[in-house]
Amino acid sequence: MASPTNKVDKIRKNKRAALGQRRKREIRRDIRQRTAEVGRMLGLLGPGALEVPSADRKD
Repeated sequence: MASPTNKVDKIRKNKRAALGQRRKREIRRDIRQRTAEVGRMLGLLGPGALEVPSADRKD
């Protein structure tokens, strides 16, 4: 069985990785929103193109 120290270290490592994933997901979402907005402003996109995905959908 793993030592308590190893278990705690693994839990902490997983928490840091999860925070990084959430941060990156937010960055990608923001980039998609900005790209869609610029496209709309330039008139390049029709309705429904580059729609921002809903919150319940995973990347």
